[in-house]
Amino acid sequence: AILLIAQFWGLYFDEAQDMAVQDVRVRQALSLAVDREAIIDFTLNGYAKQPMPFASFPTSVDMDIPRWQKWSQETLVYDPERAKQLLKEAGYENGFDITFWSTNFSGTPYMNSVSEAVTGFWEEIGVNVDLKVVEYGVWSPWTKRKGHQNWGEGMNGAASIYRNAGRPLAIARYHTTFHPEGNHYVYGDTDHMTPEGEEFARLYDLAGGELDPAKRQEYTDAAIQMVADTWITIPILEGVGLFVTDPARVGFWEPIYGRAELGD
Repeated sequence: AILLIAQFWGLYFDEAQDMAVQDVRVRQALSLAVDREAIIDFTLNGYAKQPMPFASFPTSVDMDIPRWQKWSQETLVYDPERAKQLLKEAGYENGFDITFWSTNFSGTPYMNSVSEAVTGFWEEIGVNVDLKVVEYGVWSPWTKRKGHQNWGEGMNGAASIYRNAGRPLAIARYHTTFHPEGNHYVYGDTDHMTPEGEEFARLYDLAGGELDPAKRQEYTDAAIQMVADTWITIPILEGVGLFVTDPARVGFWEPIYGRAELGD
């Protein structure tokens, strides 16, 4: 299994302060605009299910799984009318322009198809989406190394499809995207600190250094809640990893739940 998300980049820059997606109501509206069940049924032929929060799965540890499954069912819903109302409240009743980047990762060859569906739902609430599909060789340098700390680099100012592999400790995957010393700098890097970045770093340090399981879960759940409330990433669906093999040579193996990389 793998979690597909929509992710916003570079909103901590001064140049992004007047963008529509800077408003949390707009980002939440973009979640409400997506009919996940339709994508699962018609784009993926049923080979997917409702997602949990960013980088979390039923097998994750140090987090309250029933709480977040309930959150998913209650929050990740299809409500285009509410989405339009949130856009109106944010001052974007007539929509806005946004760029959405997409590529296919190994093992998940359906990412571009999901991106097309997502952008279609966004356009139904009046958002003008410029969908840009690129090869993974173009995409990878934008996200696989530190950098892009300047406006105009990478995908700053845009949104993209992305995927989360399932690790037992969800908080470890959160570091990559949200920590100011990570790789994606969604909440800002060490030269562009934001209150969200500082708060995530605090919760991450508490969770990582806590030996008491109950307190460790408390800190992890708090970090997950903060990320969920900001809608800086939007869970789309939990899909599967797909690989072509020769059964006569390879045989059968049991994959690791939440891990779509063949190397695992």
